[in-house]
Amino acid sequence: MYPDSIIIGGNHHNTLGVIRALGQKGIYSTVVLVTDEQNPYVSYSKYIKNCVILNNKQKIAPWLVEYSKHLQCKAVIFSCADFVTSELDKFYNELNNHYHLPTANGKDVCNHYMNKDVMATLANKVGIFTPPSWIIEEYTNHNLNEVDFPCIVKPLASIYGTKAEIKIFQEKSSLEKYLSENKGHRFIIQKYIEKDFEYQLIGCSLNHGTEIIIPGYSKCIRPCPGTNTGFLEYKPMDSFNCDLNACKKFIKHIEYQGLFSMEYLRDKQGNDYFMEINMRNDGNGICVTGAGMNLPYIWYQYCIEGDYKTEISNKINDIYVMPEFDDFMLVLKRKVSLRTWWKDYKRTATFMEYCKMDPKPYYVRRKQFVKHLLKKIIYLNTKKISR
Repeated sequence: MYPDSIIIGGNHHNTLGVIRALGQKGIYSTVVLVTDEQNPYVSYSKYIKNCVILNNKQKIAPWLVEYSKHLQCKAVIFSCADFVTSELDKFYNELNNHYHLPTANGKDVCNHYMNKDVMATLANKVGIFTPPSWIIEEYTNHNLNEVDFPCIVKPLASIYGTKAEIKIFQEKSSLEKYLSENKGHRFIIQKYIEKDFEYQLIGCSLNHGTEIIIPGYSKCIRPCPGTNTGFLEYKPMDSFNCDLNACKKFIKHIEYQGLFSMEYLRDKQGNDYFMEINMRNDGNGICVTGAGMNLPYIWYQYCIEGDYKTEISNKINDIYVMPEFDDFMLVLKRKVSLRTWWKDYKRTATFMEYCKMDPKPYYVRRKQFVKHLLKKIIYLNTKKISR
């Protein structure tokens, strides 16, 4: 009998990607969805053994403590969101004897490194460039005297913000206004880098960083605003030039083990800048599975002392990956032509929502997507008439 696999995340393709990656290897999982949604589409996957829905993150650790009473051996946990990693990290001492945790070697270590200033300091220490940064703990006009414009503003801790909350400011006055309206929040301000492209290194760290697998890199061709995803190209690592050793030093220093991703930006001069590390499964992680290597399966096999080496030896293919609903919104907003989108759709090998072997979540999501669009159209038309 295989040890339990427990996948914890939101109602999102990130969680669905791990469910399917394990399911295609014959491992059916207990899934914990942290969501307020009444009918989460992820719950329709055929690869789910049990599905538990929690309405807030504070319930994750108590549920795991209760669940552990029925375990015959250590279960393997997969984190699919920053808030999940944070909760696992807070309750490391209570959970570590019952679960294989995707965390560092002790309580609150991951939470410490989720602070973007701490991340940047470590990146510089191991030889990775970061954009010039300024920390806003408590806003005063004095804080902005040395800031270079244009700049980017982000929440200081990964768990307190989304990609949609990243703001760009061209001059001091608009930044002052924004910060004065958000007093009490902690921010990191970074110099705006004129990018050539963004890329990610998605991987799996074993034995607290002594073995790190990074099979390839994903390059964002067409980003979806407010997310860290988009229409992507994924290629094997040997076709790309970057300082992989520095990345591995970064992870080894933290002693993190589990699935992860590191986000970078390459400027017009060919310089790479580290943006952040995600100590969890990445929303784009499905591109690695689609390209030929199943990272969730590697983490599972490592934890149960099984054969993970065979999976590591798999050949990595060049593929295109599409988050079809988010990407199609760009067509509806007239940012991309339907002809261009259809051409990209036809050359896509892996979709983040659709899966031929597990189609039901896609059809539920599609129905919800159309319903949401119709509601929005009706609302906008009603608003126009009322004017």
